[in-house]
Amino acid sequence: MLVPIEWFSEYDALNLEAKELSKESVKLQQYGHIVKNSSLYTIAGLLMALIILLVGESIIRSEKIENITAEKEALFQRYKLKSTILQNRSLQNKYKGIYTKQSKLREYISYFLSMHLTKNQHITLIEYRKSLLIVNISGVRAGGSESIEKTLQE
Repeated sequence: MLVPIEWFSEYDALNLEAKELSKESVKLQQYGHIVKNSSLYTIAGLLMALIILLVGESIIRSEKIENITAEKEALFQRYKLKSTILQNRSLQNKYKGIYTKQSKLREYISYFLSMHLTKNQHITLIEYRKSLLIVNISGVRAGGSESIEKTLQE
């Protein structure tokens, strides 16, 4: 709040020569003798460099996280994966079962195809129906199937 100067009867102009100052003094740099200013500047420079490195590293890390997230989403879309791990593991187990079943079936078929038959014996049919592999071999005489059965049992 501003008031007129006439209201103050003790108003004097500020005259520093008329004032008597105390002989007591206060040190502003009380611990100045322990650490030099140049050392403080060096420490401050090192801290700034460390902060710059940490900020740069966090920026690089966030970019890598974004790239990995984008690649993950692309993989999920490309292979039509489900959104949860539980669903994906269930699909994986289902396809593992199909894979092992198909692998065994192929192994059996390759065994039949590589089986040594006599000159007049030929495989006429290989069929898979209701979890059963059917192989017809022509040219087998009555009672001559024993050699083929022995080969299969081995």
